[in-house]
Amino acid sequence: MLPQIAYANDIKNIRFGKPKIDTHRIVIELSADPDFKSFLLENPSRLVVDIPFSNFKAPIFSDTNNPIIHDYRFGKPKQNIGRVVFDLKLLVSSIQTTSFVLKPSAESKNYRLIVDIKTSKNREHSVYTGKVINIPLPQRKPSILNNIYTIAIDAGHGGKDPGAINGRTREKNITLSLSKQLKQQLERTGRYKVILTRPHDKFVKLRKRVNIARKAGADLFISLHADKIERRNVHGTSIYTLSEKASDSESAKLAKRENEVDIIAGIDLSHEDEDVADILIDLAMRDTMNHSNVLANTIITSFRANRLDLLKTAHRSAGFAVLKAPDIPSVLIEAGFISNNKEAKLLNSITHQRKIAKAIANSINMYFTKIENSSL
Repeated sequence: MLPQIAYANDIKNIRFGKPKIDTHRIVIELSADPDFKSFLLENPSRLVVDIPFSNFKAPIFSDTNNPIIHDYRFGKPKQNIGRVVFDLKLLVSSIQTTSFVLKPSAESKNYRLIVDIKTSKNREHSVYTGKVINIPLPQRKPSILNNIYTIAIDAGHGGKDPGAINGRTREKNITLSLSKQLKQQLERTGRYKVILTRPHDKFVKLRKRVNIARKAGADLFISLHADKIERRNVHGTSIYTLSEKASDSESAKLAKRENEVDIIAGIDLSHEDEDVADILIDLAMRDTMNHSNVLANTIITSFRANRLDLLKTAHRSAGFAVLKAPDIPSVLIEAGFISNNKEAKLLNSITHQRKIAKAIANSINMYFTKIENSSL
């Protein structure tokens, strides 16, 4: 584990030393002596440097002719950890790294974290902590079986949980009926195998819904709901994806589970230490979130094309538990507001449900067409 320190450490600059025949140097200038940990990750090739309590005050990457770096960026996977990720032009299998710190001198008033990248056929990864960490990350590609994608449709609420209520209207009934309409629309295309997390009026725990989708090897997870608020004049559909804050929190929880036996995006984490698992989950979830955002925007485009009512801010984010599968792009669709009497009547209509289902099915077709054309 990284030691805890009680001061902020500013990353003031990132520069690159003059390359030698087989060695390239990265210099990270800091305001204080850093504790740090570095990792190499494959597919795509990345160098990750974690620095506790760090703030990023360095210029953005601008060295387009750099022989080893495509780009670098900064983020905070945990509250007190700053992370610099370098996208590498070199294959991780062909390099090894050595990391060390230089104290301030007459030449520089800053502490300097040095990472030397040496080109070699040796896969050994020499890092500050002495750990060997070379782990392949998966590409985000659906696992197509006989040219069929697997879609998990989650009808919100159910059984003892009616969801939102307006008179005789129950959210659980609308979502179940809508899920079956969407299932029909998708299966009609011949492109999809559809899994319903609850095919009947029964109560299913939120985590079980996600587990059902993951066990089925789902390529997408679509959760269907119908909202209710005090302002009865509000109407229209909204699409939710997972907020980044919720994603980071979930990453930490997943990494610290007592028995880590999940397969995250095709990687068995049960044999990895906590720090490696945390990084892999973080990267997998961020990639998943990017695809979820693409899907959400595609749904919005399809709804507009089908002249379906949307909220003014249609794409939103929140920490819904059903959106937290780290390896399945997921969206939650609030199909409308049952607190609005006119919209409640529409949502109870099979004709309107089919129209919504058609728009969602079209957006799913568009999403996978993008993947098949390698534009995602």
